[in-house]
Amino acid sequence: MDKYKFLEFLFPISSFLSDPILDFIINMISKQANRQKIKLLIKGSCDEAQTELDGYFSNDVFDRLYPIIEDAIKSNKVIDADNLLPDVDSNAKSYLLNKIRMDLIDTIDLSQFIVENQLTVEDLTREVLSLRLFVEKLEKEVNEMRGIRADNKICVLFLAANPDGTARLKLDEEARLITEMILKTKHRDTMIFESRWAIRTSDILQAINDTNPTIVHFSGHGSDLDELIVLDVNGNSKRISKEAIVQTMMTSSDTIRLVFFNTCFSHEQAKSVVNHVDYSIGMTASIGDDAARIFAAQFYSSIGFGKTIWTSFEQARAALMLEGIPEENTPALYSKSGIDPNNMALIS
Repeated sequence: MDKYKFLEFLFPISSFLSDPILDFIINMISKQANRQKIKLLIKGSCDEAQTELDGYFSNDVFDRLYPIIEDAIKSNKVIDADNLLPDVDSNAKSYLLNKIRMDLIDTIDLSQFIVENQLTVEDLTREVLSLRLFVEKLEKEVNEMRGIRADNKICVLFLAANPDGTARLKLDEEARLITEMILKTKHRDTMIFESRWAIRTSDILQAINDTNPTIVHFSGHGSDLDELIVLDVNGNSKRISKEAIVQTMMTSSDTIRLVFFNTCFSHEQAKSVVNHVDYSIGMTASIGDDAARIFAAQFYSSIGFGKTIWTSFEQARAALMLEGIPEENTPALYSKSGIDPNNMALIS
Protein backbone atom coordinates (compact mmCIF):
# COMPACT_ATOMS: atom_id res chain seq x y z
CA MET A 1 0.00 0.00 0.00
CA ASP A 2 1.21 3.53 -0.84
CA LYS A 3 0.95 4.76 2.73
CA TYR A 4 3.49 2.14 3.77
CA LYS A 5 6.19 3.24 1.30
CA PHE A 6 8.54 4.58 3.94
CA LEU A 7 7.93 1.66 6.27
CA GLU A 8 8.97 -0.79 3.58
CA PHE A 9 12.48 0.48 4.31
CA LEU A 10 12.39 0.39 8.12
CA PHE A 11 9.83 -2.38 8.61
CA PRO A 12 9.73 -4.59 5.49
CA ILE A 13 6.08 -5.44 4.89
CA SER A 14 5.56 -9.07 5.75
CA SER A 15 3.31 -11.44 7.62
CA PHE A 16 4.96 -10.30 10.87
CA LEU A 17 3.23 -6.93 11.21
CA SER A 18 -0.46 -6.19 10.72
CA ASP A 19 -2.02 -3.06 9.21
CA PRO A 20 -3.12 -1.65 12.60
CA ILE A 21 0.38 -1.78 14.07
CA LEU A 22 1.87 -0.35 10.87
CA ASP A 23 -0.67 2.50 10.94
CA PHE A 24 0.24 3.17 14.56
CA ILE A 25 3.96 3.26 13.73
CA ILE A 26 3.34 5.60 10.80
CA ASN A 27 1.42 8.03 13.02
CA MET A 28 4.06 7.83 15.73
CA ILE A 29 6.94 8.55 13.35
CA SER A 30 5.13 11.19 11.32
CA LYS A 31 4.04 13.43 14.20
CA GLN A 32 6.11 16.59 14.37
CA ALA A 33 6.11 16.35 18.16
CA ASN A 34 7.96 13.05 17.92
CA ARG A 35 10.48 14.17 15.30
CA GLN A 36 13.21 15.20 17.74
CA LYS A 37 12.71 12.00 19.73
CA ILE A 38 13.10 9.92 16.56
CA LYS A 39 16.20 11.89 15.58
CA LEU A 40 17.83 11.26 18.96
CA LEU A 41 16.85 7.61 18.78
CA ILE A 42 18.51 7.18 15.38
CA LYS A 43 21.57 9.10 16.61
CA GLY A 44 21.80 6.70 19.55
CA SER A 45 21.51 3.69 17.22
CA CYS A 46 24.34 5.05 15.04
CA ASP A 47 26.56 5.75 18.04
CA GLU A 48 26.01 2.28 19.48
CA ALA A 49 26.68 0.62 16.12
CA GLN A 50 29.92 2.61 15.78
CA THR A 51 31.01 1.46 19.23
CA GLU A 52 30.10 -2.20 18.72
CA LEU A 53 31.50 -2.40 15.19
CA ASP A 54 34.48 -0.08 15.47
CA GLY A 55 36.10 0.40 12.07
CA TYR A 56 32.99 -0.24 9.99
CA PHE A 57 31.47 3.26 10.09
CA SER A 58 32.88 6.73 9.52
CA ASN A 59 32.22 9.35 12.19
CA ASP A 60 29.70 11.13 9.96
CA VAL A 61 27.43 8.13 9.42
CA PHE A 62 24.52 9.73 11.33
CA ASP A 63 24.92 13.07 9.53
CA ARG A 64 24.73 11.22 6.20
CA LEU A 65 21.92 8.86 7.14
CA TYR A 66 19.43 10.99 9.07
CA PRO A 67 18.64 13.64 6.40
CA ILE A 68 17.67 10.84 4.01
CA ILE A 69 15.40 9.22 6.60
CA GLU A 70 13.90 12.57 7.65
CA ASP A 71 13.08 13.46 4.05
CA ALA A 72 11.49 10.05 3.52
CA ILE A 73 9.37 10.46 6.66
CA LYS A 74 8.10 13.85 5.52
CA SER A 75 7.30 12.80 1.94
CA ASN A 76 6.66 9.07 2.45
CA LYS A 77 9.36 8.15 -0.05
CA VAL A 78 10.73 4.71 -0.67
CA ILE A 79 14.38 4.45 0.41
CA ASP A 80 16.62 2.15 -1.59
CA ALA A 81 18.47 0.42 1.21
CA ASP A 82 20.92 -1.21 -1.22
CA ASN A 83 22.18 2.21 -2.35
CA LEU A 84 22.08 3.81 1.09
CA LEU A 85 25.59 4.46 2.49
CA PRO A 86 27.16 2.68 -0.52
CA ASP A 87 30.67 2.76 0.97
CA VAL A 88 29.61 0.91 4.13
CA ASP A 89 30.05 -2.85 4.35
CA SER A 90 26.71 -4.55 3.55
CA ASN A 91 26.59 -6.66 6.72
CA ALA A 92 27.46 -3.67 8.90
CA LYS A 93 24.78 -1.59 7.19
CA SER A 94 22.17 -4.29 7.80
CA TYR A 95 23.27 -4.38 11.42
CA LEU A 96 22.79 -0.60 11.76
CA LEU A 97 19.37 -0.58 10.12
CA ASN A 98 18.21 -3.47 12.29
CA LYS A 99 19.40 -1.58 15.37
CA ILE A 100 17.27 1.39 14.31
CA ARG A 101 14.27 -0.88 13.69
CA MET A 102 14.58 -2.52 17.10
CA ASP A 103 15.03 0.82 18.87
CA LEU A 104 11.93 2.22 17.16
CA ILE A 105 9.87 -0.80 18.19
CA ASP A 106 11.01 -0.22 21.78
CA THR A 107 9.34 3.21 21.67
CA ILE A 108 5.89 1.82 20.83
CA ASP A 109 3.42 2.60 23.60
CA LEU A 110 1.24 -0.51 23.61
CA SER A 111 -1.24 0.98 26.06
CA GLN A 112 -1.90 3.86 23.68
CA PHE A 113 -2.11 1.41 20.79
CA ILE A 114 -4.76 -0.60 22.66
CA VAL A 115 -6.85 2.50 23.39
CA GLU A 116 -6.66 3.84 19.85
CA ASN A 117 -7.62 0.53 18.28
CA GLN A 118 -10.08 -0.70 20.95
CA LEU A 119 -8.41 -4.08 20.95
CA THR A 120 -9.80 -7.21 22.51
CA VAL A 121 -7.51 -9.46 24.50
CA GLU A 122 -7.39 -11.82 21.51
CA ASP A 123 -6.44 -8.98 19.14
CA LEU A 124 -3.80 -7.69 21.54
CA THR A 125 -2.27 -11.14 21.89
CA ARG A 126 -2.02 -11.43 18.13
CA GLU A 127 -0.41 -7.99 17.75
CA VAL A 128 2.10 -8.59 20.55
CA LEU A 129 3.00 -11.95 18.99
CA SER A 130 3.55 -10.34 15.60
CA LEU A 131 5.87 -7.76 17.14
CA ARG A 132 7.72 -10.42 19.07
CA LEU A 133 8.27 -12.52 15.94
CA PHE A 134 9.52 -9.48 14.05
CA VAL A 135 11.90 -8.50 16.86
CA GLU A 136 13.19 -12.08 17.08
CA LYS A 137 13.96 -11.96 13.37
CA LEU A 138 15.85 -8.69 13.79
CA GLU A 139 17.73 -10.00 16.84
CA LYS A 140 18.81 -13.08 14.90
CA GLU A 141 20.27 -10.94 12.13
CA VAL A 142 21.95 -8.58 14.61
CA ASN A 143 23.46 -11.48 16.53
CA GLU A 144 24.80 -12.98 13.30
CA MET A 145 26.60 -9.73 12.61
CA ARG A 146 27.88 -9.58 16.18
CA GLY A 147 29.13 -13.12 15.70
CA ILE A 148 31.34 -11.98 12.87
CA ARG A 149 33.12 -9.59 15.16
CA ALA A 150 32.46 -11.27 18.54
CA ASP A 151 35.30 -10.15 20.81
CA ASN A 152 36.87 -8.70 17.65
CA LYS A 153 37.84 -12.20 16.53
CA ILE A 154 37.94 -13.38 12.94
CA CYS A 155 38.33 -16.94 11.74
CA VAL A 156 40.43 -17.95 8.75
CA LEU A 157 39.43 -21.35 7.38
CA PHE A 158 42.34 -22.88 5.41
CA LEU A 159 41.16 -25.62 3.03
CA ALA A 160 44.00 -27.57 1.41
CA ALA A 161 44.03 -30.26 -1.28
CA ASN A 162 46.91 -31.83 -3.23
CA PRO A 163 45.49 -34.96 -4.88
CA ASP A 164 47.56 -37.87 -6.18
CA GLY A 165 48.67 -37.25 -9.73
CA THR A 166 49.05 -33.48 -9.29
CA ALA A 167 52.26 -31.53 -8.76
CA ARG A 168 53.43 -31.61 -5.16
CA LEU A 169 52.83 -28.31 -3.37
CA LYS A 170 54.24 -27.16 -0.04
CA LEU A 171 50.82 -26.52 1.46
CA ASP A 172 51.96 -27.44 4.95
CA GLU A 173 54.70 -24.80 4.72
CA GLU A 174 52.12 -22.26 3.54
CA ALA A 175 49.93 -22.98 6.58
CA ARG A 176 52.94 -22.90 8.90
CA LEU A 177 54.18 -19.56 7.52
CA ILE A 178 50.70 -18.00 7.73
CA THR A 179 50.44 -19.15 11.35
CA GLU A 180 53.88 -17.75 12.19
CA MET A 181 53.10 -14.40 10.60
CA ILE A 182 49.75 -14.14 12.39
CA LEU A 183 51.46 -14.87 15.73
CA LYS A 184 53.81 -11.92 15.15
CA THR A 185 51.00 -9.42 14.57
CA LYS A 186 49.58 -6.81 16.92
CA HIS A 187 46.16 -8.45 16.97
CA ARG A 188 47.27 -12.09 17.03
CA ASP A 189 44.75 -12.87 19.78
CA THR A 190 41.87 -11.78 17.56
CA MET A 191 42.64 -14.19 14.71
CA ILE A 192 41.70 -17.86 14.71
CA PHE A 193 43.39 -20.09 12.11
CA GLU A 194 41.51 -23.30 11.32
CA SER A 195 42.89 -25.78 8.78
CA ARG A 196 41.38 -28.77 6.99
CA TRP A 197 43.56 -31.07 4.90
CA ALA A 198 43.08 -33.38 1.90
CA ILE A 199 39.61 -31.95 1.45
CA ARG A 200 36.90 -33.68 -0.53
CA THR A 201 33.75 -32.04 -1.85
CA SER A 202 31.76 -33.11 1.20
CA ASP A 203 34.31 -31.50 3.53
CA ILE A 204 33.83 -27.93 2.31
CA LEU A 205 30.34 -27.20 3.64
CA GLN A 206 31.05 -29.29 6.74
CA ALA A 207 34.09 -27.15 7.56
CA ILE A 208 32.28 -23.86 6.86
CA ASN A 209 29.31 -24.83 9.01
CA ASP A 210 31.63 -26.04 11.76
CA THR A 211 33.84 -22.93 11.97
CA ASN A 212 31.65 -20.00 10.74
CA PRO A 213 34.70 -18.42 9.09
CA THR A 214 35.29 -14.79 8.24
CA ILE A 215 37.72 -15.79 5.48
CA VAL A 216 37.66 -18.99 3.43
CA HIS A 217 41.09 -19.77 1.98
CA PHE A 218 41.46 -22.41 -0.74
CA SER A 219 45.02 -23.67 -1.20
CA GLY A 220 46.08 -26.16 -3.86
CA HIS A 221 45.46 -26.57 -7.55
CA GLY A 222 43.07 -24.90 -9.96
CA SER A 223 42.47 -25.48 -13.66
CA ASP A 224 42.33 -23.09 -16.61
CA LEU A 225 38.64 -24.08 -16.91
CA ASP A 226 37.78 -22.16 -13.74
CA GLU A 227 37.74 -25.31 -11.63
CA LEU A 228 38.98 -26.04 -8.14
CA ILE A 229 40.73 -29.39 -7.72
CA VAL A 230 40.09 -31.43 -4.57
CA LEU A 231 40.22 -35.14 -3.70
CA ASP A 232 37.78 -37.92 -4.49
CA VAL A 233 37.24 -40.87 -2.14
CA ASN A 234 40.32 -42.61 -3.58
CA GLY A 235 42.61 -39.61 -3.17
CA ASN A 236 42.60 -38.76 -6.85
CA SER A 237 41.63 -35.46 -8.45
CA LYS A 238 38.05 -34.27 -8.48
CA ARG A 239 37.17 -31.00 -10.19
CA ILE A 240 34.66 -28.53 -8.78
CA SER A 241 33.04 -26.14 -11.25
CA LYS A 242 32.93 -22.38 -10.79
CA GLU A 243 29.14 -22.59 -10.54
CA ALA A 244 29.36 -25.08 -7.68
CA ILE A 245 31.81 -22.85 -5.81
CA VAL A 246 29.58 -19.81 -6.26
CA GLN A 247 26.53 -21.76 -5.06
CA THR A 248 28.48 -22.92 -2.01
CA MET A 249 29.50 -19.38 -1.10
CA MET A 250 25.99 -18.07 -1.75
CA THR A 251 24.49 -20.50 0.73
CA SER A 252 27.26 -20.00 3.30
CA SER A 253 27.81 -16.24 3.31
CA ASP A 254 26.32 -15.28 6.70
CA THR A 255 29.75 -14.75 8.24
CA ILE A 256 32.09 -15.02 5.25
CA ARG A 257 33.61 -11.66 4.29
CA LEU A 258 36.37 -12.76 1.95
CA VAL A 259 37.17 -15.82 -0.18
CA PHE A 260 40.85 -16.29 -1.00
CA PHE A 261 41.61 -18.62 -3.94
CA ASN A 262 45.34 -19.30 -3.60
CA THR A 263 45.13 -21.55 -6.63
CA CYS A 264 46.10 -21.17 -10.28
CA PHE A 265 43.66 -19.63 -12.78
CA SER A 266 41.12 -18.68 -10.11
CA HIS A 267 40.30 -15.09 -11.05
CA GLU A 268 36.97 -15.97 -12.68
CA GLN A 269 35.91 -17.83 -9.56
CA ALA A 270 36.91 -14.81 -7.47
CA LYS A 271 35.00 -12.44 -9.77
CA SER A 272 31.85 -14.53 -9.45
CA VAL A 273 31.75 -15.01 -5.68
CA VAL A 274 31.72 -11.25 -4.93
CA ASN A 275 28.07 -11.30 -5.93
CA HIS A 276 27.56 -13.01 -2.57
CA VAL A 277 30.50 -12.02 -0.33
CA ASP A 278 32.20 -8.65 0.10
CA TYR A 279 35.70 -9.46 -1.15
CA SER A 280 37.67 -12.11 -2.97
CA ILE A 281 41.20 -12.75 -4.17
CA GLY A 282 42.04 -14.91 -7.16
CA MET A 283 44.98 -15.62 -9.46
CA THR A 284 44.93 -14.41 -13.05
CA ALA A 285 47.36 -17.13 -14.20
CA SER A 286 49.46 -19.94 -12.80
CA ILE A 287 51.26 -18.95 -9.60
CA GLY A 288 54.44 -20.46 -8.22
CA ASP A 289 54.53 -22.30 -4.93
CA ASP A 290 56.86 -19.78 -3.26
CA ALA A 291 54.86 -16.82 -4.55
CA ALA A 292 51.57 -18.27 -3.28
CA ARG A 293 53.06 -18.93 0.15
CA ILE A 294 54.74 -15.53 0.60
CA PHE A 295 51.77 -13.57 -0.76
CA ALA A 296 49.28 -15.32 1.55
CA ALA A 297 51.48 -15.06 4.65
CA GLN A 298 52.01 -11.31 4.21
CA PHE A 299 48.32 -10.72 3.46
CA TYR A 300 47.26 -12.26 6.77
CA SER A 301 50.08 -10.51 8.61
CA SER A 302 48.79 -7.16 7.37
CA ILE A 303 45.22 -8.09 8.32
CA GLY A 304 46.54 -8.91 11.80
CA PHE A 305 48.00 -5.42 12.09
CA GLY A 306 44.60 -3.89 11.40
CA LYS A 307 45.29 -2.85 7.81
CA THR A 308 42.45 -2.49 5.32
CA ILE A 309 41.73 -5.22 2.78
CA TRP A 310 43.26 -3.06 0.04
CA THR A 311 46.43 -2.22 1.99
CA SER A 312 46.86 -5.85 3.03
CA PHE A 313 46.58 -6.93 -0.61
CA GLU A 314 49.08 -4.29 -1.77
CA GLN A 315 51.55 -5.15 1.00
CA ALA A 316 51.32 -8.81 -0.01
CA ARG A 317 52.19 -7.80 -3.57
CA ALA A 318 55.07 -5.72 -2.21
CA ALA A 319 56.37 -8.77 -0.31
CA LEU A 320 56.69 -10.65 -3.60
CA MET A 321 58.65 -7.75 -5.11
CA LEU A 322 60.93 -7.57 -2.07
CA GLU A 323 61.73 -11.26 -2.49
CA GLY A 324 62.49 -10.72 -6.18
CA ILE A 325 59.58 -12.94 -7.27
CA PRO A 326 58.15 -11.38 -10.47
CA GLU A 327 54.55 -12.52 -9.88
CA GLU A 328 53.13 -9.47 -8.12
CA ASN A 329 50.60 -8.94 -10.91
CA THR A 330 49.17 -12.47 -10.72
CA PRO A 331 46.92 -11.95 -7.65
CA ALA A 332 43.75 -9.90 -8.22
CA LEU A 333 41.44 -8.35 -5.62
CA TYR A 334 37.69 -8.04 -6.22
CA SER A 335 34.94 -6.44 -4.16
CA LYS A 336 31.17 -6.39 -4.22
CA SER A 337 29.63 -3.49 -6.10
CA GLY A 338 29.46 -0.38 -3.90
CA ILE A 339 32.06 -1.58 -1.37
CA ASP A 340 35.49 0.03 -1.21
CA PRO A 341 38.21 -2.34 0.11
CA ASN A 342 40.34 0.68 0.98
CA ASN A 343 37.83 1.65 3.69
CA MET A 344 37.44 -1.76 5.28
CA ALA A 345 39.60 -3.42 7.94
CA LEU A 346 38.53 -6.78 9.33
CA ILE A 347 40.28 -5.91 12.60
CA SER A 348 40.32 -2.38 14.01
